[in-house]
Parts: sequence; structure tokens; C-alpha cells
Amino acid sequence: MNEALPIPSDWVSPHLPEVAPYVFDRFGMKVNTTGQAWRLNEPTRPLVVTWSLLPASGEIRHACMLGIQHSICSHAPNTTITAFKAIVWALRAVAPITSDLAALDLDWWRKLRAAARQAHQEERLHHVRWWYLWMADLGFEGIDDEDSFEVERWRIPGGVKGEAVARRDEDCGPLTDLQFAALIYAVRREQPPTLQLAAVMLCIDLGSNPRNLVLLEERDLVTYDDPKGGERVYLLSVPRIKKRLDERATKCRKISAQTGRVLEAVVSQNRAKFGGIADPKRPILCRETPRHLKYDDPEMERFEYHWMTSDLTSAVRSFCEANDLRTPGPGDRRFRVYPRRLRYTLGTRLAVQGAPPKVIAEALDHSDLQHVMVYIEAAGKFAERLTTAIGPLIKPTIDRFLGRLVDGPADAVPANDLSKAIPAVLGAKLMGNIGTCGSSSLCPLAPPLTCYLCDYFQPWRIADHEGLLASVKEVRELMGKGIATPFSMEVIERVIAAIDSVVQLKLASKGERGT
Repeated sequence: MNEALPIPSDWVSPHLPEVAPYVFDRFGMKVNTTGQAWRLNEPTRPLVVTWSLLPASGEIRHACMLGIQHSICSHAPNTTITAFKAIVWALRAVAPITSDLAALDLDWWRKLRAAARQAHQEERLHHVRWWYLWMADLGFEGIDDEDSFEVERWRIPGGVKGEAVARRDEDCGPLTDLQFAALIYAVRREQPPTLQLAAVMLCIDLGSNPRNLVLLEERDLVTYDDPKGGERVYLLSVPRIKKRLDERATKCRKISAQTGRVLEAVVSQNRAKFGGIADPKRPILCRETPRHLKYDDPEMERFEYHWMTSDLTSAVRSFCEANDLRTPGPGDRRFRVYPRRLRYTLGTRLAVQGAPPKVIAEALDHSDLQHVMVYIEAAGKFAERLTTAIGPLIKPTIDRFLGRLVDGPADAVPANDLSKAIPAVLGAKLMGNIGTCGSSSLCPLAPPLTCYLCDYFQPWRIADHEGLLASVKEVRELMGKGIATPFSMEVIERVIAAIDSVVQLKLASKGERGT
């Protein structure tokens, strides 16, 4: 650790504003900014700004405290703590730790960039630069305008996105099909509803970040009976995070009936612990005993029974260890499961099924597509490797159609339910209904084409699959003229192969019937 420069303990900056004893964060809650530890108002995990990591006094420490106060008021707690850690790392990376703002000149920045590149920590420079430019904008003495203009022009790369997904890491990446099947089997077996089971099912259904799930409360679970089929429908208003929102916001998501029933049972168990009293703000994932929170704002007291993100991770891990989950096949070794892997798994499975980027972004609650493309690219590489390795071996014996061919709507499940009928709309062409969707959950695919790749799809024998196949081949010709990515071409080829399989099944069934 670098040594701090000796500075009088009673030092006060002659030209910087005083550090306020408290500030209000972006949610309007009070944060005490005195002492060596500033506790941020984050209910899902403890976040503390620890000033003992910096010299006891000096201009840089003073300016950093002002910057962190500003971040508390304008940014989310996680962003603030990340910025603080980045600034501390930067000040330690270039020896010695200085106390004078004027020392943060262009030469210091060049040394810092070199150190960041060597340590593969360049993404941290975004936060350091934010603090530096903020000081420059306020005219802090010692921050040179010309240096700040130069640093502002630097191109700083971001962190590597989705590395575990792209590499299909065996321990950190998405689950394989065999691993996912083993997990689903463990979840669906007959067992009492527990918090651990609920945590795993939520991660499978939603693929949410742990912070989203631990903030779920009784008011977020909504149920009703479908007026058409009478089935029980379960909806969750999932709290949103990382959206620069200053108040609680949610996104409505449909969950499976099995998950919904488990959550209902868990909510009932929670109420029984509190004398049978319902509380809209009681967490679904509820602690046995309250946490002793040390926050300055009384509003934070209501989170004393909420799980922390570490509790969710432990619950998922405990469930999988208790069920002794192993990868089927040679080796038969245990595999690890935690919430982020299940998030990767959902994104990857949607991409492999041919879901458009916008559908994946919606399912994972991404604000844009930049984080989604890693799933698309990984799915394309996976499909290419799979086709190269085993395509010639299985093509003669296994078709790409996964559903069940039925005569018409009366033979499908559910029978004669036109709300489940799938219309064949391709561009401006409307070719009538082609089959029935047998799924009871919210479909993440893009009808009608990707339906042929889904095992819930029940194509009708009476439908014009031949006409749709011809139209899709025309689309492929247009895409082949340079307007599509290699992955898009891979998807359209899979769709064509699946539709062709249905056409062949129709022909074979006609021969068997003698018609």
C-alpha cells in the first residue's frame, strides 16, 4: 500500500466548499456524511463508503468527499460505491498517494491509463474521469482546463460484456441442455413449497438480477382466473433496477402456474408467522428474523425482513446441493447453479430458439440491445459448431420439427381454441391459421416462423404449410443478398428445415391414409 503524505489533522481546504454533514439521495432519503463510514441506502446489500482507505486529510480527500456526496444525490447507491472504489484504486495505482489536486495533471493521467491497461482495469477510468471532469466544471483550483479537455477526448473502453456467455464457461456460463433438464426435474418433483424452491423457480422463470427478486413484495403477486379457459393466471410486478428511476417502478411479468402456486404458499407461510395478517409491503422472500439495519432514514426500516442478494444466492445454491444436481452422462459431476447463471441460461435459450434481440431484451429487462447481442452471437457460434460436429450424422434420421402434427383445431390441445391459433402472416401476406400453440405461459418467440422450432407447436394438417415454405424461401433469397447477418441466415435455415419437416409429415400421413 502506498504511504500517504503527512498532512496536519486539522487541515481545511482554503478554496473548496465544506463537506455537508448529511445529504439526501435520489430517493429523498437522508444519508449521514460524517465520520469515516458513510452507509448508503441500499436494502439489498450493505454499501459503505470507507474513508479510511484514503489519507486522513488533504485536498484530494476533500474533493473526493464532495464528489461522492454529489454522486449520492444524483446516482444509484451501486453506482456511487463503484465510483468510490474506482477513485481509491486510481489514487493508489500511481505512487505516491498525493494530497494536492494540482498533482492530478496530464502526466498523472497517462501513468494511470498505463497502470489500468496493465491491470486490465480500464473500465474503471470512466468513474475516475467523471469525478475529474465534475471538479473541472466546478472550477476547482488545481484542475487544469486544458488537461481536462484532453482527458475528456480519450476513448476509454468498457468492461467485457458477457464473457462467460461467449465462452460458454462450464462453471459460470449458461447451463447446458442436460444440466437445465436436471434442474427442471428437481424443481418439478413433488415437494413442499419452501423459500429455496421459490427462489430457484423465480430465477428460472424470470432470469432477473438478484436485486430485482429480493425486492418482491406481497403486493407484486397478482392472480386471476382466465375467463376463457378458467385457468389460474399468475402475474408478478417485478421491481426494476438500473433504470435511472427515482421511485419504485415495476414491470409486469407472467410466471408459470407452478411457480405461482409456490409463491402463494410462501406468502401464506409468511403471513402465518405474523399472526395471519397480510401486509402489501412484506417481502415474498421473507427473513425469519429482522436485520438490524443502521441507516439514518427511518424509511429504510421497512426492509428489515427483506432478503439480501447474498441470501438469494445461498438459497439457490442450497437447493441445488440438497438435490445433488449432476451433469448427466460421462463424468456425472456436480454443477454449480446461482442466479446469474440462470439469467445467462434464459438469454441463451431464447437466442438459440431464434427469438429476436428485442424479445430477449424485454425478457431480461435490458433498456437497450448492447448487452443482448452477446446471446445472439453465442447462439450463432453454438449452432454453427453443433451443425459442423453432428449435422451429417443426425440429418438423415432426425428432423428439425419438434411439435406434433394434428388434423385441425379440433384435435389440438386446447381443442377449438381460436385464441391459441397462430396466423401465418409474412410481410403483407396473410395465409390463414397454421396451427395451435400448446403453451400456457407467455411466449418469448416470434410467430409464426419460430413456432416451427418450438415443441409446444401443433401444426394443422389442413393448413397451407407449403405456401408458407415457399414464401420463407423467397425471404431467404432476399436476405442472401447481403442484408442479413450470418446468425439471421442460420435461423432462417433452421426455420425452413422445420417447415419442410412438417410438409414431409403431411405427405407421409396422406400416403398412410391412402388420400
